Amino acid sequence: GQLTGDEIARAGYSMRIDPWLDSGEYTVLLRLVSEEDGQLLGQGFEVGIVTMLAPDRDYTHPDVEHDAQVSFGDSLCLLGYDIDVTDSTLGVVLHWQALRRMDTAFKFFVHVRNMQTDELVAQVDTMPRGWTYPTSWWEEGEIVSDLLELPLVEMASGTYELTIGVYDPDSLERLPVRQFADGPLIGDALVLEEVITISASER
Repeated sequence: GQLTGDEIARAGYSMRIDPWLDSGEYTVLLRLVSEEDGQLLGQGFEVGIVTMLAPDRDYTHPDVEHDAQVSFGDSLCLLGYDIDVTDSTLGVVLHWQALRRMDTAFKFFVHVRNMQTDELVAQVDTMPRGWTYPTSWWEEGEIVSDLLELPLVEMASGTYELTIGVYDPDSLERLPVRQFADGPLIGDALVLEEVITISASER
């Protein structure tokens, strides 16, 4: 609304900080601009100083249990993955490398499907590191390992396959999957070669 006279208003603002800024101190300035033409109105003033910490980036190829080398679009390469099955939980660690800087914060999914019934019995859809490190923050060449966990307590005995995919959360469009960046098209998701065997009687 419009402010009049000596009226006092309180407002809060948030802004997206460039994830590629170097660590250091930055000055926060407040300035008024004309709504009509964007021209500055009067003098700005310093609100304060904030300390920014750049993300700790890793470019070292990790040891992986299962090698993959599969590309998802022109954005990501799945270097490999680890699988850990306990009595109650399936843990999948995905080791990604950014092929470029990305404007999109992609979501990852893991689907667990019963191979006997073809039923989808469990799935997780998330952003990396529990929603705390979106792909739009990743630097080209950076390697990010991400643990995804799914509960197994309600799964029946049987064999299960895992499917990995990446998609744009706005359009829901999946990234195409290729063996290596210039290899043949696999599809819009990757079915892992390793299968999981669950015996409910052993729990």
